[in-house]
Amino acid sequence: MLQMNTMKPLLAAGLALLVSACGVTDPGSSEGKTALEETLGKELRGARFEVARFDKTNGQAAEVNGVPNYTLFFTAKVTYPDGYRTECQQDFNGLDGFRTGMQCSTDFMFNQTPFRPANPGDAVEVIGTIRFAKTENGWLAGQTVFEPPAKQGE
Repeated sequence: MLQMNTMKPLLAAGLALLVSACGVTDPGSSEGKTALEETLGKELRGARFEVARFDKTNGQAAEVNGVPNYTLFFTAKVTYPDGYRTECQQDFNGLDGFRTGMQCSTDFMFNQTPFRPANPGDAVEVIGTIRFAKTENGWLAGQTVFEPPAKQGE
């Protein structure tokens, strides 16, 4: 049986390892799902949706101008309980008009999957990346990029 004097250094070393391992972690599925929900909440203009599944598929750490960055690759399933229909009949000018045209067209080659019209109960598979930057208070989610549907099936 180990003496208490022998166990103290082992316990201290184990605790130090545990604390150091927990101190710095890369963004995971939880942070990714939250970032996706925030992006969809802004982009879908109040439409009801649910991120039914979110899976982190890969990740890549980098440093940009001295700031630690992390790109999280993901797949997700987004459902629309009430359906989703963009304001296709309204006339928008400039970038809003272009964006609305992209959202309303099911044939437009750059149509981003989560913003397509959907019937009540429809589910959409989403593939994309979320870029995070390290701040004093943790990871800050930045740009979310979705792959076009044509690439998703390949």
